[in-house]
Amino acid sequence: MKGSTAKHMMVGIDEKRQLISYVCELQPMATIRSHGHPARCPFCRCVNPVTTGESAKNLGNRQENR
Repeated sequence: MKGSTAKHMMVGIDEKRQLISYVCELQPMATIRSHGHPARCPFCRCVNPVTTGESAKNLGNRQENR
C-alpha cells in the first residue's frame, strides 16, 4: 500500500495514563485515542501518525497545567 499524505494533529496527551489523542484529516470529526505511541492510523493507515517529539511534550505540559 502506498504511504498516505494525510496530516495528523495532536489534541491531547495524558502522561499518567499514557493516552495520546489525535485527529486525522481524513476523519476530522473523530478523535483517535491510543495507549502509548500509535503504530498506525486506523483511518489512513499512515505509519507513525504522530510524533512524541518536543512539541508533543510541550502539549502534554500545557494539558497538565490546566
